[in-house]
Parts: sequence; C-alpha cells; structure tokens
Amino acid sequence: MRWNLKESLSAANAGDLIDKERQLELAYQAERSFDVFRNGKSLKREFPGPNRQFEEIQPTDFRVIYFIPQSAINSYSGTLTQNPTS
Repeated sequence: MRWNLKESLSAANAGDLIDKERQLELAYQAERSFDVFRNGKSLKREFPGPNRQFEEIQPTDFRVIYFIPQSAINSYSGTLTQNPTS
C-alpha cells in the first residue's frame, strides 16, 4: 500500500495506515520484522547481492519462532514446552 495523504482513515484501512506510520516512524531501527510477524503477515526481503536476493518469510517459519529461555522454563511452576525448531 502506498502512502496517500489524501486518503482518509476508516475502519477498513486503519490497520494498514497505522502499520505504514509505524514503519516510517521506526525506519532504520530494525524493528520492522517484529511488527510484521506479530500481525501475522509475511516479510518480503528484496536485497541486492548474491545470497537470497528475493525472499519472503512467513510468520510461521521456524526462523521466526524464538526459543523460550531455559531460566523461564525452570522458574515457571507449571509445564512449559520449548517452541518447535522445524
């Protein structure tokens, strides 16, 4: 979605406009992937170079799911299971 200053905010486009505003606000702070994956969207990477120039990472990809620290597992009185790795 392209940024359009004439576009008015509505219930239908609020999520996209808020996402775009946050992307502009936090540019160059390496926070984009957290927002994209938290909202269940895929991250499109298009970088020049020899390795994986065009890649789309899905929010369910094993590289996105983070490990639960062992200290958190040990300190929880219930049963915690580690996130899957593949």
